[in-house]
Amino acid sequence: MTSIANSMSSMMAMVTASAGSDLGELKKADMGVFQIVAQNSSEDFSWGGSFNTSSKRKTANITVRLEYETD
Repeated sequence: MTSIANSMSSMMAMVTASAGSDLGELKKADMGVFQIVAQNSSEDFSWGGSFNTSSKRKTANITVRLEYETD
């Protein structure tokens, strides 16, 4: 998860630089809905999350919210 956050912060740094600002420190990180479903399935996602136990091959979808300071 840390490597994903670092990748996202690099992208956000480019966005803030184009707006004439700088990306500051990470203030807060929250993980939201966590869905584990069969790979290539058409299972519906649910607000409370889902957890497939019948298939060996899985796809995980994780919602993460990151808040940064801007300078």
